Amino acid sequence: MRVIAGKHRGLTIPLPKGGEIRPTTDRAKESLFSILTHRIDLESIKALDLFSGSGNISFELASRGCEDILSIEKNRRVSKQAQQFAEDKGIQGIKFRAQDVLSYIKQSSDQFDLIFADPPYHMHGIADLPKLIEQANLLLPNGILIIEHETGLNCSHPKLEEVRKYGQSAFAIFQF
Repeated sequence: MRVIAGKHRGLTIPLPKGGEIRPTTDRAKESLFSILTHRIDLESIKALDLFSGSGNISFELASRGCEDILSIEKNRRVSKQAQQFAEDKGIQGIKFRAQDVLSYIKQSSDQFDLIFADPPYHMHGIADLPKLIEQANLLLPNGILIIEHETGLNCSHPKLEEVRKYGQSAFAIFQF
């Protein structure tokens, strides 16, 4: 797994040892960032990376100029490894927090321009994430929510704009 563009292009992101990690593929990540760069100025946004795992998406955002990223990962060891990697490589702008995503959503008063969520495919309630995020008022006006999920999952919600499929994965894109 590597950073595919920006100032940290080519940097190999270490995969956490043990546990269930399913990183976004380079092909899907290229498509995701193509979508984003046509919708939002990455250098001037506040981003939230939910179920961040190794920090793959957070590192890509930072590489492309985003300087205000919050990365939420429940597994403390995985979150700490991503934080250590950022420190070792001098990657700025990412705050790592080891916390359960659903409890973060319920207690947070922060707001973001972009929220990316890549929950475990077997997690119950993935389709409820847009409603929970909307109820918690986590997105700023015109904010974008993208949920990576298994192809075939129905993420219907009034704010769903489109679903893009990439093999076994899909991105549900919501505009709030």
